Amino acid sequence: MEHFEQVDKTGAIPPLSWLIKISRSLKVRPGTFLDGYEEEGPIINRKTDLSSSGAIAYHLNSNDSHLDFYSLGTGKAGRYFEPFIIEVNTSVKENPVLTS
Repeated sequence: MEHFEQVDKTGAIPPLSWLIKISRSLKVRPGTFLDGYEEEGPIINRKTDLSSSGAIAYHLNSNDSHLDFYSLGTGKAGRYFEPFIIEVNTSVKENPVLTS
């Protein structure tokens, strides 16, 4: 306990092994103590909030975007996978370009 008091009084940086042990006992990631990021709970994405600035588009040429990927985890750190929505833009063309 005196080690914690010393760190608290002097503002010294505790050893990394302390942070790892404390994070394991609290069941949080060690970066929680270093980055100051607080878990804000689930993120809610509404269709009206999806913007084209946050989308990644796959297109055949500069004006023909046919797949848009919208991230659903923007602002959420420490995630293990990237949840996203794919919007398929279809259009009727006389000579469609076929790809494989």
